[in-house]
Amino acid sequence: VQLRHRLSRVTRHPGERARVQRSNAEDAAATSSGAATLVAALSSRRMTKDRCHDHTCSAGWVAKVGSEALNGNTDEECCDRTCALWTCGKGFAPNKAYEKNVASNDQLCCDKVCGKNFECADGWSPLKSKENTPGVSSEDCCGKTCSLFECPEEFANNPAKKDLVAEDRDSCCLPLCKHYKCKEGWLPDPAQQDSPGNSEAHCCTQECALFDHLCPKQMGVKPKRRCEQGRNV
Repeated sequence: VQLRHRLSRVTRHPGERARVQRSNAEDAAATSSGAATLVAALSSRRMTKDRCHDHTCSAGWVAKVGSEALNGNTDEECCDRTCALWTCGKGFAPNKAYEKNVASNDQLCCDKVCGKNFECADGWSPLKSKENTPGVSSEDCCGKTCSLFECPEEFANNPAKKDLVAEDRDSCCLPLCKHYKCKEGWLPDPAQQDSPGNSEAHCCTQECALFDHLCPKQMGVKPKRRCEQGRNV
């Protein structure tokens, strides 16, 4: 009887071992499946987090074209620099109108300034006050001189002021000599009446009476000629 009981215990042992092994395998499978699910969830979460779709660009950056389909979570990966981040070089000045341009160079982010060596057109003169002003034309960088000013009727351009930066009659023009009143001892010079002038030297000629001291000894200007024009003895 004891022998049968012992044999019976031996014959049942392999079945129990199988059940235990099966149970352990199921537990291991469940654990492996749970771990795989967790890894997949974490991976999915990481992939979602690293999509540019969820990234907000910093100030001075704008989202790249098609960024929603890109992977990344930094400005460099998901965004483009704009001119707001660019510092203009020498000879250029910033312009707020360009701040949203996607660029990083002087040509697209800045305006060229007039500078010291700008070549003005004829009749224009460089203005020191505009050296650092944005501009690419004479209108932007230079001032009109009197040579371009049209004087009103009965006035003419003053040759001595042709290079002066001005645009008004008093600065650029002189009245015609025919409006000038010559001083005593001078007479209007017929050859200069339609020329600009405001002095005896420009508009008048000396009377013969002024040449008395040049006449030979014991001679003088004849009385009837004392009010005539004359420039020689």
